Amino acid sequence: MGPNVWDTDYRPWLTQVPPYLCPSDPAGQSKTATQTAFNNYFACHGDAWWEQHHSGVNDDGSSHTGAAWSDEPTAVWARGAFRARHVTRFRDFLDGLANTIVAGEGVIDNLRQEAVASTIIRNGQPDFSAGPNTHISAGILDPARPRFLANPLPTGYTRSTAADRGRGRRWADGRPQFSRFNTVTAPNKFNLAHDDEGRGYFCAASRHQGGAHVLMGDGAVKFITDSIDSGDQTSPGFGGGAPALNTPGAKSPYGLWGSLGTKDSAETIEGF
Repeated sequence: MGPNVWDTDYRPWLTQVPPYLCPSDPAGQSKTATQTAFNNYFACHGDAWWEQHHSGVNDDGSSHTGAAWSDEPTAVWARGAFRARHVTRFRDFLDGLANTIVAGEGVIDNLRQEAVASTIIRNGQPDFSAGPNTHISAGILDPARPRFLANPLPTGYTRSTAADRGRGRRWADGRPQFSRFNTVTAPNKFNLAHDDEGRGYFCAASRHQGGAHVLMGDGAVKFITDSIDSGDQTSPGFGGGAPALNTPGAKSPYGLWGSLGTKDSAETIEGF
């Protein structure tokens, strides 16, 4: 489907599609003619962070053969509506389409160190063993302005300064950093990636006051507030490695928000 998605010599990657932009996000109007096009609407891959960028399939479309990285071992972490390089069908939504988020809003990185719009890149493997609050406790956010990153960032955390590395800045790039979110941290929280790839915590976000819109599997659009129950933010979440974090098939530890992201975990969703 064309060259690398960051190739600025390929006209389709540079072409801005107006319906992909939210009118409430001014960053959408800042694209130049030589930049890859922007996007405000992201796919949801549930409440897991592990292997959401390759999912057992190599870049050339062949199956990965590694013991921990092939199709079957990574399938157990595919808890949401979308799984990279695979097809999800309505029949896979055992929790019901009306109870599962398939997509939602994201904020385009305006290069101003906003936590909701940026991706914090940490060289090497971030510590996902103690949950999102680990990174807040480490001081990644400005305590006076928690929507923004701390300046400077704590030791071990860095942020790419390349203009096309931020959230929403490559509409054709399917890696989580650019065009997906998970239901781990509440809307308008922060984003944390493993290197430049895709494992990590990525939040839904918007310029609307107090929350962000999501699209449910049955086509309904709902506004989710920043204060939605997001459960135990000290939980390590769902991921592989040695040892694996959390148990495949377990109830989401991230409260109502996490439960809305899973398609087949049989959580009880009351009063939504």
